[in-house]
Amino acid sequence: LAWLQVWSLGQPQPSTTLWFNRPVNCVDYCRGGDGPLLVAGADDGLIKVWDCQTKQCVHTVQGHAHHVTAIAFHPELPIIVSASEDGTIKTWDATKYWHLSTLNCGLRRSWAVGVLKGSTNVAFGFDEGMALVNIGPEDSVLSLNVEKQLVQKTHRVKAVDFHPTEPWLLASLHTGVLCVWDYNNLNLIKSFEVTNLPVRAAKFIARKQWVVCGADDGFLRVYNYCTAEKFKLFQAHTNWIRSIAMHPVLPYVLTSADDKLIKCWDWSKNWTCCQVFKGHSDYVMQVVFNPVDTNSFASASRDCTVKVRLCSL
Repeated sequence: LAWLQVWSLGQPQPSTTLWFNRPVNCVDYCRGGDGPLLVAGADDGLIKVWDCQTKQCVHTVQGHAHHVTAIAFHPELPIIVSASEDGTIKTWDATKYWHLSTLNCGLRRSWAVGVLKGSTNVAFGFDEGMALVNIGPEDSVLSLNVEKQLVQKTHRVKAVDFHPTEPWLLASLHTGVLCVWDYNNLNLIKSFEVTNLPVRAAKFIARKQWVVCGADDGFLRVYNYCTAEKFKLFQAHTNWIRSIAMHPVLPYVLTSADDKLIKCWDWSKNWTCCQVFKGHSDYVMQVVFNPVDTNSFASASRDCTVKVRLCSL
């Protein structure tokens, strides 16, 4: 079995553990009728939806032919977007969990999904580049169509993130480069030579005009995206950094890695590590804050679990 656990900041052990059948690669929070749901994808190609309050699996979605690598609940449309090593992107109705559409950009395996509040754009990272898709309804949201699709050939894209106010898309590459693109036309506006190792996680911190990224050397790097200055470099983990999550209000950044740890960093205190979360027995592939109760977060791991914890720093 594989399982999912729920954590709270300030508590070293998870408050909830949910079970899966295979290693779990991705997790996100999804709006539910009586409270938030967790949606997660695993190596068996299945997507499972969990009720956080009852700790029950309320639905299992089957459709991908290979590992589910990334998943996101869209903040503007009632859909779930999933990516897979089968090369496809799929959208699902977020209330009935019906399959809505399948997109194949011809860029081989897909690794990343990015969504943006206030926009119907969705970004994807693939083996051979990235794609930006604008999704809009035809007669209803249940018959979604792709209104615009832009494809940019690059090296393998491991992570994508939208800037909250500028028309910018951040992409981290397997070659160790960070790129910032204008997604109105997919023109490259800035790039950062980070390392010669893969950069698997990257996020904007728009409040500070920063980008933060994690690489396979275990180091976290912080750049000013206006000046391109790298002003912070430190070893955050002893193995590959897989995921970064930003607290929406507080100056906290979560990182997860192949050293089986989750760490919380306070950038207002010179990036001091203020909490280490243990409990996973294999690589921690993703961490994500609960958008409703930002004092909790979920983590997905190759140990076949998702854990949920609370924040009490």
